[in-house]
Amino acid sequence: MPDNAIILLAEDSEDDAFLCQRALKGVALDHNCIHVQDGAQCIKYLEGVEPYADRKKFPLPNLLLLDLKMPILSGFDVLRWLHDHPQFKELPVIILTGSEWAEDREAAFKHGASDFHSKPMNSDDMLKIMQAIGARWLKPSTNE
Repeated sequence: MPDNAIILLAEDSEDDAFLCQRALKGVALDHNCIHVQDGAQCIKYLEGVEPYADRKKFPLPNLLLLDLKMPILSGFDVLRWLHDHPQFKELPVIILTGSEWAEDREAAFKHGASDFHSKPMNSDDMLKIMQAIGARWLKPSTNE
């Protein structure tokens, strides 16, 4: 696992992105969080096309935090795209959404999501979610 994890955050709400990025800073984890505002930008980033063509500046992520309800292309569109691109099959995709609908949760897992969290309403709860995500998805396993 790289010392500096690259987290791609696909989130259309500036407020939610700020809350998430602030919580990530509170987690004891070396990381760089790159924010894109919709599913189309997320796919462009993953493909490495302009404006994300420079892989030194925009490296492939170790983790994707993905909102479901975004303009242009939704999180579900991104999940379907990822399914069709097997080079990303090892990329953990964590859904972080305002939806608490069981149908959205089931559909997200059906389309390949690794984990699912509903967005909390306060920064303390967001910090707990980011700590859990970091511990589960970005720390090296000790069970090997």
